[in-house]
Amino acid sequence: MKSTTFIMLLGGFGFLIIGLISLLNKKIKKYFKESGVYKDTDKFMYYNGIFNLSIGLIGIILGLLDIILTEKSKYIIVIYIAFIFILSIIQNRVLKQYKNI
Repeated sequence: MKSTTFIMLLGGFGFLIIGLISLLNKKIKKYFKESGVYKDTDKFMYYNGIFNLSIGLIGIILGLLDIILTEKSKYIIVIYIAFIFILSIIQNRVLKQYKNI
């Protein structure tokens, strides 16, 4: 397995874990509610979790494709970077509406 494939898969699993924590961890939700930084903490945590799960799933799928399609590895890496970049920008804009600051 190439190092780029390993990084895509590891990153994908990392984003999945972050997304699941964001959706399921009640202590973090409580902390954000008490901090007063967000208007609607539940929606913020939900959308944050969904975006992280999306990035994670895309990373895992593209990592598996990178294993199968070794001759297309450069294209898959570019697609992976583009997906992370685009989803991060969308995530930033969507979550900005829930901040009090």
